[in-house]
Amino acid sequence: MGRLMQFEGRRLLRQTSLYICLGILVLMVFVSAFSTYSMVKLMGEDASTAIMLASGLSPGDLMCGKGYLISAAGSSSLLMLFGIAAALYFCADYTGGTLKNIIGRGNSRSSVFLTNQAYVMVMGLIFGVICWLSGLFFGSLFWGLGKNWDVSAILRQLLLQMLVMWAFGAFYSFWSVLVRKTGWAVALCILTPGLISTMAALLDIFTTKKDFLVSNYWLTSCLTYASTPGAGAEDVSRSILVALAWFILFCLGGWLISRRQDV
Repeated sequence: MGRLMQFEGRRLLRQTSLYICLGILVLMVFVSAFSTYSMVKLMGEDASTAIMLASGLSPGDLMCGKGYLISAAGSSSLLMLFGIAAALYFCADYTGGTLKNIIGRGNSRSSVFLTNQAYVMVMGLIFGVICWLSGLFFGSLFWGLGKNWDVSAILRQLLLQMLVMWAFGAFYSFWSVLVRKTGWAVALCILTPGLISTMAALLDIFTTKKDFLVSNYWLTSCLTYASTPGAGAEDVSRSILVALAWFILFCLGGWLISRRQDV
């Protein structure tokens, strides 16, 4: 198991697509911050403040390093790039014929899946940290660090973001081990989160209970709450439970599939 961990760890570090996706992520965070900065300059501070207040945020919540530290992960580009990198990493063992050699050396299918899943979680941590640091840097570059730092509240939201990222990582691993083809896995990891969000939003229309939304129980909404400065305690608590449930479900599903597949 130790040798397998070392092998898969080296494979992750040598994956060129990981660094490309991380570079694109930093660029996208910059574009987001610069676009907001340009919009404020174009519209004037009074107009932009009115728009933000109407959406339930104050400029001090978002337009600063503190705000972008929390909100940068809410971008769809983070999930897309993480999904691409995770699918490419996970499917490499299948498409390259490496899995036969790994199992031939005495490693079980379960140990291979769990090791790959563990490194997808490491990948999620890397994406999260790079996203946070980029948001903090570019937000501070344009507006300053911000005031009234509630460190404990910020840490809670960042930890929730990481939990949701790990749940998405399990989701990407599930699709990758199910289809075992790089192209299909990448496509599914990119498209299915948005499709599920759209279906959940459509179901919300037909929901009779006003205090119950189907979309609140999908990971995309959890990440939205985790990336919103000043999110309510109820939304955060529910998101923690939802993310944990999806994480366990997708890990279990991927593990069961990996045990029954031919090499």
